[in-house]
Amino acid sequence: MVEPTGNQFAQAAADAEALMAESLTINRMVSLRAVGLQLVRLADEMIRYELNNGWDVDVELTHQTLSVSS
Repeated sequence: MVEPTGNQFAQAAADAEALMAESLTINRMVSLRAVGLQLVRLADEMIRYELNNGWDVDVELTHQTLSVSS
C-alpha cells in the first residue's frame, strides 16, 4: 500500500470542500424552490377566494415575480 502524500491530502480536502459547496448550493436551490411553490399556492388560494367572492382579479406572472391585485 502506498502512503498518500501531502499533495494528495490537500487535493482530497479541496475535493471534499467543493462537494460540500455544491451540496449547499443544491440545498439552497431546493429550499428556494419550496418557498416559491408555497408562494404560488398562497397566491392561488388568494385568487380563488377573491373569485368566489365576486371580486375582479388581475394576475401577472413572470419568471421573477407574481403580482396579484384586486
